[in-house]
Amino acid sequence: MSFNERYGAWAKRSGELFAEASTVIPGGAGSSARTVKFGWKPYPPFMASGTGSRIRDVDGHEYVDYLLGLGPMILGHRHPTVTAAVADAIQVYGTCFGLPYELEIEAARKVIDAVPGIDLIRFTNSGSEAVGSAVRIARAYTGRRLIIRFEGHYHGWQDTVYWSNHVDPAVAGPASRPRPVPSGPGVPAELEGTMLVLTWNDPESFAAVMAERGDEVAAVITEPAVFNTGCILPEPGYLELLRELTKLHGALLPRRRIPGRRGWRQRGGHVDHRGRPVLAFRHLQRQRGGLRRRLGDDGSARRAWLVPAAAGSRPAADGWLA
Repeated sequence: MSFNERYGAWAKRSGELFAEASTVIPGGAGSSARTVKFGWKPYPPFMASGTGSRIRDVDGHEYVDYLLGLGPMILGHRHPTVTAAVADAIQVYGTCFGLPYELEIEAARKVIDAVPGIDLIRFTNSGSEAVGSAVRIARAYTGRRLIIRFEGHYHGWQDTVYWSNHVDPAVAGPASRPRPVPSGPGVPAELEGTMLVLTWNDPESFAAVMAERGDEVAAVITEPAVFNTGCILPEPGYLELLRELTKLHGALLPRRRIPGRRGWRQRGGHVDHRGRPVLAFRHLQRQRGGLRRRLGDDGSARRAWLVPAAAGSRPAADGWLA
């Protein structure tokens, strides 16, 4: 008996729901990351319930949930305190506003108090939105258009960064100077000219590109450790090199991570190897007068995070600048 046959018998109800979902949802799931294309073959299991660290699918199988909703479920499913707080907030405040409200200030202040060196925070609906904002800010600030990113890293689905994620080696070009490859159809080919793709953990190729075109680079975007393609840690000194050369050439250094894949620590990827914050808008207030009101009229350095806030607020940043 083949795997597909055994799985079909083991997850029969999930198969039925997948077939039904495929008639109304593209790919049969609400995110491409949960589709057949991204490894859920022949189809993903459909969940029925979750309590604490355990989830149960519609066929009655129980799992330890290491996905954690990709971040916000770090306290588990239906934690009594969290459930009560959510219900209470809806009863006291309402369901969802299109305007500011007081709890937003409290949530922002809690993150600022917990994370060293953070002065400002903006919650976003997704990591893709945070990264898109970071890229636009980098281009607006520097007046440049070129972005450097690395093969195998994932920074969201926006056209500006949805490149060279899981790449076919036959079309990727040499490791010393990879060719940008769209990660899916519909990404305009014209955007290839707005980025350079490099091999992760290769200091020589990065130094060579920065020496050649560093003054054209608006930002170098990276995962501080690669968790989208296995688990690849930076070689000693590699992140320091990125920081040194971006600073030398006046480029910014957005760093992105999915918080649920690492957990959350009060000191982690948001500070550099000397403990300094890596998201500093220090120069924005000095050179962009229109931002001065928000970044401090006293001339002090101000730092900010762009943080995804799906299902409430997440305690980690998906996109930040240095």
